[in-house]
Amino acid sequence: MKFPRQTFNTLLCILATLFTGGCDSDPLGMSRRAITNDYVLEYFDENQKFYLIRKGDPNANGPLEGHITAIGTRSTIIIAHRIPSYQADHEGWFIINTATHHIKGPLSQREAMSDPQAAGIVIKTAKEFFATGGAD
Repeated sequence: MKFPRQTFNTLLCILATLFTGGCDSDPLGMSRRAITNDYVLEYFDENQKFYLIRKGDPNANGPLEGHITAIGTRSTIIIAHRIPSYQADHEGWFIINTATHHIKGPLSQREAMSDPQAAGIVIKTAKEFFATGGAD
């Protein structure tokens, strides 16, 4: 069966659209590392930064509204160092209870690490955490 050249070109354009701009730019999830059912650490190639993302959160910068430089987790606790997206906000450490979604911070490093919820949590750079999937 022969296709007219115009039909072939149209089909080719449709396929090209589907496989480039029409698809998720990360269909295999290679830019995300699951932390819990609701939270992921996501790497953005565009600015080479990591963001903590909560499913269903409309804020593109994540619940901490900035990029993550260091992070550690244990069961329902995430501790993360955030550099804010907005200059008016303060840089610092945050403690997130993933069961209640309660966020405490920004805290100084001393305050965060002395908090009872932080006991025993290993902190890694965001890059190390991402590379290892959070595993120690």
